[in-house]
Amino acid sequence: MTELIVKVDNPSMLDGIQQAISMLRGVAEVKLRKLRKTGLDKALDDVKNGRVYTIDSVEDLIQECKA
Repeated sequence: MTELIVKVDNPSMLDGIQQAISMLRGVAEVKLRKLRKTGLDKALDDVKNGRVYTIDSVEDLIQECKA
């Protein structure tokens, strides 16, 4: 058995796409699975969107954490 993975950007189309794929000859099963972002994916999104800051020293970090 072989798998075909289809990534969909518009979730409102999922029902129609699922129904259309299931009607194809030879398709044994159609499952929907929502992908979740890992911690690394979230961190990379933070960097890409500028949600990071820098600290010059450990003392500055400690003061920032206390605030």
